[in-house]
Amino acid sequence: MKKFIKFTAIALVACTYISCKKEAPVQALTGNEAKTQLKEVNACTSPPQFLAIRTVGGPNEDVGFNIVLHPSGIVALVGSFSGTVDFDPGAGIKNLSASNGAYFSQWFDRSAKFVNAAIESPAALAYKDKQGNTYDVVAEDGIVTENSVLNCSVASKNYLLEKKDPSGNLLWKSMLRETDENPCRLSFDYTILEDKNGNIIVNSNQGGWKKLRPSGQTLPFNIPANYAGRFWMDAQDNIYVQYDEKRPPNKSLSKYDSKTGKELWYLDMPFSNLDIDAVGNVFITGTFEGTRDFNPGPGTYNLTAAVAKTMFVQKLDANKSFHWAKKLGTGNPAAVKVDPNGKYIFIAGSFDGTQTYSTIAGNVTAISKGKTDAFLIALQQCN
Repeated sequence: MKKFIKFTAIALVACTYISCKKEAPVQALTGNEAKTQLKEVNACTSPPQFLAIRTVGGPNEDVGFNIVLHPSGIVALVGSFSGTVDFDPGAGIKNLSASNGAYFSQWFDRSAKFVNAAIESPAALAYKDKQGNTYDVVAEDGIVTENSVLNCSVASKNYLLEKKDPSGNLLWKSMLRETDENPCRLSFDYTILEDKNGNIIVNSNQGGWKKLRPSGQTLPFNIPANYAGRFWMDAQDNIYVQYDEKRPPNKSLSKYDSKTGKELWYLDMPFSNLDIDAVGNVFITGTFEGTRDFNPGPGTYNLTAAVAKTMFVQKLDANKSFHWAKKLGTGNPAAVKVDPNGKYIFIAGSFDGTQTYSTIAGNVTAISKGKTDAFLIALQQCN
């Protein structure tokens, strides 16, 4: 269903939070209260509590792939589904239907209590800057060729970054790559983010890095492009880059000074996604097998996976010093988000079969209704 795979912030536009919410959500803290709480959780080095897991799915393949945190306290699980699915995990019913598949957003408060759900248009997945302009990658077809080895046909494509104003008017396009040289490539993976000065940075699996002013003018950018995948940016505009397994030496994650391109530190540890809080702590999620030492420093913090695809979440500070790590059960985590106040951590993804998760309320057994179901996990730091 998805033409491109996107690792971008997602704007929810199906309806307003005022008109959609069933009840007032738990509000996010502001001002001195928020600063105090952030200071407390920053000093916390014990693993978080597993508050709850919410699952949703129907008879087909349903996945969660992103999380959006709204200042009002709303937590939105974003994913894709097909068929008819009841999105209310409680006693109520909130059915949505999409015979050919669709994107969804499912809303909870900070304590993971269900609020509402809606189908999202593809336009809702476009990246929005602070002024409400949208950025998306578009493809223009070229020459169709046949590939006898892979037994498929493919049209060469020009991939362009497109900027539109809040009314949907095209402002400019900028070329990312002129042709697709990989026969029968099924996706164009990319990340779009905005730095403190309003410049847009985009990275793709085919086009490398590109940094542009709001006007569309290209700026120099010094981060290595070979084998680079998705990336993240902290409050100081430092860049965190995920690399694939082909990059020598074995570096799965590198942190760079975006102004100089200097590598500040790196990790050699497979992972799925990460998030960075307001003071630079890095929260990493993924899966592992066997026994892994999660402390990248001189100490040791081993966790042992009972089965394959055991999920984990890990906290490091801005200098890569270890805080904690925690096992979460079996699944495929796709996204992690930290509450701006630092207290809550949310993880989204998918799972299949019958799985048991250990929460503060006891063990929770989740059974997928189809090939895969989506999930949202809520964790709490420092009680």
